[in-house]
Amino acid sequence: MSDPSPVPDAARAVRPVHRARTVAAVLCGLEAVALVAFAGFYVYELALGLGTDPARVVMSAVLIVLAAAGLAVLARGWLRWTRWPRTPTVVWHLLLVPVGWSVAQAGRPGLGAAVLAVALVALGAAYVAPRPDDTDADPV
Repeated sequence: MSDPSPVPDAARAVRPVHRARTVAAVLCGLEAVALVAFAGFYVYELALGLGTDPARVVMSAVLIVLAAAGLAVLARGWLRWTRWPRTPTVVWHLLLVPVGWSVAQAGRPGLGAAVLAVALVALGAAYVAPRPDDTDADPV
């Protein structure tokens, strides 16, 4: 038996790391974790008997977990240097801008400002992040 042929250097090449892609991935990942925690809190309240409509609480928790799964997939896409996560990241964070604004208007200015800050930073990161086929992208 002979040893398998060595892997060519080009196949071992590490994908370049770009700060904007990393920022977008980290923010999407943190949002996914926050949503899972929020869904868990929703179910916890239901277990304590604080929910008025169990079916609505469970369905809301399921929907929140599905959104978290989508954000986790986005984070993975950013880290794997794929091309597709830019548009869904922009859409999600554009939707968060009015959410942050209305949370701030509803008497929670700190939370609203945090949501707005995350949305704007993620939008900026998605905008400046190079695509995998950008040959002139500077891996900074």
